[in-house]
Amino acid sequence: DIGTMFHSSTQRKHWMFSSVEELQETRKQPNRVYAKTFSDQFEDFLTDKEELQLCRAYEVEAGKLCKQLFRDNTAARFPVLATTLAFFKRFYINNSVMSHHPKDILYTCLYMACKVEEESMPMDSFANHIFPPEERGGGADCVLRNELLLMQGLRFHLA
Repeated sequence: DIGTMFHSSTQRKHWMFSSVEELQETRKQPNRVYAKTFSDQFEDFLTDKEELQLCRAYEVEAGKLCKQLFRDNTAARFPVLATTLAFFKRFYINNSVMSHHPKDILYTCLYMACKVEEESMPMDSFANHIFPPEERGGGADCVLRNELLLMQGLRFHLA
């Protein structure tokens, strides 16, 4: 029965919140932890509202990247964009932008979303579409380095 399956799912366990307030409070935690951890090294930190604004700016960028990546395949563009945004938003519910740069995480979300939505491509092809020539090698390495971090941040359960 689908209802029983959902009730015991990781989707429900990790990504369903009882209220907007619970979601907002969960989002604030990583910011507080980061500020507390590094308060002896730095004086100023982003507020949780500033972190959210920064994430929103990168969410807009995601649309541009999908359009660039799937110029000739609009049917693939929208599912990949939706999955990219879901991954990105979920990652930053439990992580601070001060710990993991949103640009790096966004590119990794996009690459993983391509895989999930069965639009997978070799990394060199992905890098050629997304990164300027001088950033392709470093950008590709960054995406590959962050794949496991993203999967952990999304609480993927790999069997």
